[in-house]
This record gives sequence, structure tokens and C-alpha cells, in this order.
Amino acid sequence: MARQPPELTEQQRLLGRYLAALRNVAHVEAGSQLPDSHFWETADRVVGANGALIARYDALIQEAYGHYYTGDLPEAVQVAQHAQTLSGQIPSVGAVLAAALEARAQAALGHRNETRVALGYAETCLSHLDAGAIGTSAFNYNEAQLRFHESNSFTHLHDTNAAWRAQEVVLTLCPASDYMDRTMTKLDRANCLVHDGDVTGAVAIMVEAATSLTDQRRQGIIASRVRESRKKLIVVEIRPAAHSDIEAIALLMEDLDCFYGATDIEPPSKRVSQIAAALFREPRAAYALLACEGERLVGMAVYSFLWPAAGVTRSLYLKELYIAETVRGKGIGTLLMQRLCQVAVEHACSRVEWTTDKGNALGESFYERRGAPKNQDKIFYRLEGADIRRAFRHSP
Repeated sequence: MARQPPELTEQQRLLGRYLAALRNVAHVEAGSQLPDSHFWETADRVVGANGALIARYDALIQEAYGHYYTGDLPEAVQVAQHAQTLSGQIPSVGAVLAAALEARAQAALGHRNETRVALGYAETCLSHLDAGAIGTSAFNYNEAQLRFHESNSFTHLHDTNAAWRAQEVVLTLCPASDYMDRTMTKLDRANCLVHDGDVTGAVAIMVEAATSLTDQRRQGIIASRVRESRKKLIVVEIRPAAHSDIEAIALLMEDLDCFYGATDIEPPSKRVSQIAAALFREPRAAYALLACEGERLVGMAVYSFLWPAAGVTRSLYLKELYIAETVRGKGIGTLLMQRLCQVAVEHACSRVEWTTDKGNALGESFYERRGAPKNQDKIFYRLEGADIRRAFRHSP
């Protein structure tokens, strides 16, 4: 007669979790394939048969990490949420792990609100953990670990100010022996610098992070993250538009119109003549700064000067800031805004002003992170088409 498996003791459950974590980390560091869904389903059935709810919970967390590191972000979110539901309302190390992992996956998917909710829940769980559950062992959790997840989440969302604050805490609290979290945090910082337009600073941090490790430690997930960071490095030249750029500008303007939902696109010949008249014939209607990656136009800022602004000074008005979809999130918008402000200073402008659509959440976030306050004192009016001819034709 076969022996029935005994009930798992708390110590055995913790040991099982520890061994599962080591197996997961070993797979990740070696860059090998993580266990597939059949592994996790079998693990779930085994621990369920033993009535070990906590072990089942830990298996879910490890499964969520497996999905995250193999790029199945929706599944990582779903499994992490399942783990949190299983934990009920009791704060635990596993609950913090699951919520923090969910935040990273939500951020990688571009879900801002969901990311903040998950981080908030992780923060609450951490603040209610027993003192014995806070530490650096495989059975514990601490602030440095949560800030590591927070840094990565905000880096994905391009909220570089929030990411930078979290990175400061990680690099202060995380011991030198924890090379994995420290290196990954430095790579997050490099990505933030790329997004903020400081490519030189980003390269310096990437080189320092990689060269400070042994060849063995540079393998696996760290090597993969370094490759991802390198892909984000592009050399961009910001320069004034020239007459020879007209056709490239016309193509980028077509992308811009499609971005705003336009369906009736003018023929290229008409578009080219309109751009030539607006940018290069006197009196000029506007000026343009271009962002070029080699010979390819990847972004532009179109602006004009308004007068009067404060007193008898003038204002620089930004009409369009547009970055090609394939290179967004790489700091090009920041570079254009920096150069635009330089132009404003050179022309003694007292203001730089612009508007953005109410539904453009990414645009609002981009400007707010750069310290640009909203002006609530102005009301915007517009006349279009035939309304222009009819306006003021007859007195009211």
C-alpha cells in the first residue's frame, strides 16, 4: 500500500519556496528557458493535494515571474493578480512580491493607473509586515526590493523623476553583494537618461554597470538587459529645417495627421508646396527644428514667434511636437524641447507656450515631468473654414 504524503510543516513549505526561488533565479541568470505551464500546473496540483495553501501561493508567484521574464506580460499580470486574491486581506511577503511583479508587468504594457494601484498595494503590504518578515534572506522582503520594482516600473512608464528617486534608495540600501538588483537598477537609470536626452550619461552608466561584473555574472538576464538598453541608444542630430528637407517633412506631417485621426490626406504635391510656402517664403508662417537619425527624419518641433507677450517682449509658440512612433521613448522629444528653449533664449523670448489635446495623456505627462505648469487662466477659441468668412460680417 502506497504511503500518503504527510502534511507539509511550515518549515518544509518555506524550504520548498526557497528551492523554487533558487531554481527560478538559476534559470533566469543562465538565460535558459523557464519552466513551462505544465510544470506550474503539476506544482499546483501537488501542493494542493497536500493542503499547503501557502506553497500553492508561492508557486503562483514563481509562475508569474516566469511569464514576466519570458515576455508573456498579460499572463504575468493575470497570475500575479490570482496570487494576490489567494492571499486574501492578510499582508505577507508573498503579497508584496506578487503586487510588485504585477506593477512591473503593467508598466511594461503601458498601463499607468494599474501600475500605480499595484505599487500602492505593495507599499501597504510592506508597511504591515511583521518585523520578522523584513530582511534580506530568501524568506523576507525589504524596502530596497520594493524600490527596485518601483524603479523598473517607472522606467517603463518614462516617469524618470519618480524612477530616479526609487533608484537612489535602491543604490543606497542594496548591499554590494546583491549585484543583480544593483546592476539592473543602474541599467534602469541608463534608460531614464536616454529618455531624457542624455545619451552620453547613459552610455557611461551602461559601461560602468557591465564592466564592474565578472564574465560569469554578465551572462543571462543581465546580458539580455544590456542588449535591450543598447537598442535604445540612437544618435540624433537636432537642426533647423532646410529647403532640401521639404519632402521628408511632408511624409512626417502625413504621419502626424494620421496620429490625430485624419482620413482625408492631401496629395503629396500640394503638401510639399504648402510646406515650402510656410517655412521658406517671406513672410514665414513658422520655423521647424528637425530630429534626424542619420539621413532619416524621426521628429520635429514646429514653432513661431508671437508678439506682444509680457510687456513688449515676444513669446515662442510651439505648434507641433511630433516624434515618429518607432523611436518614441528614446529622449528625442526632450532633445527637441531643450533646443526649442535655447532658441527662445537666443531671441529674448519671455515665454515658451503650447497646447495639447485633453485626451493626450502621454503628452500631458511628458510636459508635466519637465516642470511645465498648466495655465488655467486662458480660454482657447477657434474659427475654421467658412466660419472665418462669416465671422464679424454683420454686427450682432
